[in-house]
Amino acid sequence: MKKKKLFIAITLSNYLIDRTGTPKVVMSHQVAANDAGIKYVALFPIGGSSKFAKRLFSNSFGVICDGKFAGVFSLEAFLARVGRLLDGEYELGCIYIHHFMGWNLESIDGIVSSYPKVQLVVYAHDYYLCCTNYNLIQDSTQLCGSARLGDAQCVGCAYYADSIIREDCIWRLLHNELHRIVFACPSSVVERMLQSFHPEAKGHCTVIPHQRYVGIYLDNKEMLPPNHAIKVAYLGKQQSIKGWDCWCRLVDAFRGQGKYEFVVFNNETKPLPSGMRRVFVEG
Repeated sequence: MKKKKLFIAITLSNYLIDRTGTPKVVMSHQVAANDAGIKYVALFPIGGSSKFAKRLFSNSFGVICDGKFAGVFSLEAFLARVGRLLDGEYELGCIYIHHFMGWNLESIDGIVSSYPKVQLVVYAHDYYLCCTNYNLIQDSTQLCGSARLGDAQCVGCAYYADSIIREDCIWRLLHNELHRIVFACPSSVVERMLQSFHPEAKGHCTVIPHQRYVGIYLDNKEMLPPNHAIKVAYLGKQQSIKGWDCWCRLVDAFRGQGKYEFVVFNNETKPLPSGMRRVFVEG
């Protein structure tokens, strides 16, 4: 009898609670896998920002199976549970590493090394594979401009000391498995940056956009009445790195003219500057 597929995904948070970018991607993968008849087991670190909790749970992680929280497991307990599945009706099809943030790398190494013949797909959702400052934004305002850890731009950076240690540990793990790794990058820009920081990734990268454009949207082609304001929207968190400062300058330049209506789509509660209104969006 042909066995069913099982995927393991290692990510940075519980996507049943956290509905930000990467968790939403992982959730969409789980739904797509389940629709295809594939069991999807997602793992996430626990402990949050608490140093005590991180020490307490350093050898454990949370498990979500097919969209339902399955509990907190030690590495040994998890491998035993998966082993029973693989002895039965399942075979492991792939291990996806969406993020290393927050993880005890020994746990990831233990999982990866337990299945030495299984394909590994390592996602570069951001620049955490390059630096612990995963946006590469210096002083919260501009791209740092570094092409490798240790460049002149790294001097004096608050992230540099930790990055040297953390990145070395991550890439020692990856070097051992490079023959079976595909790095999935959301754009050619991320691909080039990853290869700049780590030339050994060349030949192992592929670009997979987070979104695909399908068809044409035809519902907004009617001409607006002359006195009707054009709606312009900002989607996402009110953060400089998301373009919030630029958005505020845009609104300041055009508000009060009656030509535009400025709308913000997010789930934040902080007051908005004048000239815009919020449409609250869940998760």
